[in-house]
Amino acid sequence: MPWPIARAALNFILERGRPPLTIAFSGGEPLLAKELLIRCVEFVERSAPRNDAVHFVLTTNGTLLTPELLAFLATRNLSLQLSFDGVEGAQGLRGAGTFTVLDGLLDRIRRDHPLFFRERLRVHATVLRSTIRLLARSARYFLRKEVPEVRFFPATGLTGAGGAEEYALLRRETERVAEASLHHYERTGQVPVLFLRRPEGPRAPERADGLICGAGWGKGLCVDAGGLAWSCPLFAGSLQSLSPLAAEASRLLQLGDVRSAALAERIASLDRRSMSLRLLRGRGEKYSFLGPCRECEFLDECTLCPAAVSHSPGNEDPDRVPDFACAFARATGEARRFFQTRIGGAQTRPETSEVLTSLRSRLANFLPP
Repeated sequence: MPWPIARAALNFILERGRPPLTIAFSGGEPLLAKELLIRCVEFVERSAPRNDAVHFVLTTNGTLLTPELLAFLATRNLSLQLSFDGVEGAQGLRGAGTFTVLDGLLDRIRRDHPLFFRERLRVHATVLRSTIRLLARSARYFLRKEVPEVRFFPATGLTGAGGAEEYALLRRETERVAEASLHHYERTGQVPVLFLRRPEGPRAPERADGLICGAGWGKGLCVDAGGLAWSCPLFAGSLQSLSPLAAEASRLLQLGDVRSAALAERIASLDRRSMSLRLLRGRGEKYSFLGPCRECEFLDECTLCPAAVSHSPGNEDPDRVPDFACAFARATGEARRFFQTRIGGAQTRPETSEVLTSLRSRLANFLPP
């Protein structure tokens, strides 16, 4: 991304965004452009009216995090989201030898920047069909490493149907995660695994007009390296190959060039245009192999992202929820209910709620270098 495009995106966010603002650096791997990242952070620090007016989020695979760069990040109002899928059998699918690198990285951050580790480190772990059996082992590993927060995501874009057998396996593994987390809670009073925490409110609120996703009303802004803007990175056509269903959403959610004087107007009219897109409406009308979403006891807590529906290979139905995504949401909901019942509904780490809200569904203000 050339600096003039990055600067235009930052200026638009600072001038038009509604505080509290979050600027997220993602990709790809954003540390391949670390000089640009540093320049962006320093530019915002000089331009923002208050030092705490903008929160940064860096999502990285961690392999390029040098001690010097860590020292820079640790002194900023920045959260580090580390893509780390768990024990070696799970993480090894990303790249041979990366588990050893990231295992050492966690130790180094905790040793050299303990406050940063405790308050601003998050781990994002992707769960594949092939790694379901490693879910509890991975959770126990992160608990032993005293990672303050770990969020497990079901992979999108998977082919095939898992059905009842896959659901049963997810239920078994998430129950084991809950049991391990109970022991951790008794020792520390902390609940690092995000899907076990008590929701503070509906996780996927539906507006009066029926829109279920912030992409439909411009909650976030994604700017690609060429300056094109979308309301959600998961529908940015320049960043990925899109299915026909996702491509339809991408065309509607594209906002034009970030340097255009019409950008603010395009964002303001986005919700009216989004009403024509079934993918972004009618949460209760969606369904999976487990039945209609409106009949699910976890509907108000469900974090289902419309992108998961549209990124499902071969799916042409905007209401058809992928089996894996639904099974994961149901299994984690059951584990959360079991866990919260056992601890009496206690809530820990309230200081993270503002950051979690801003990052929900990955729709915070988004700036990939």
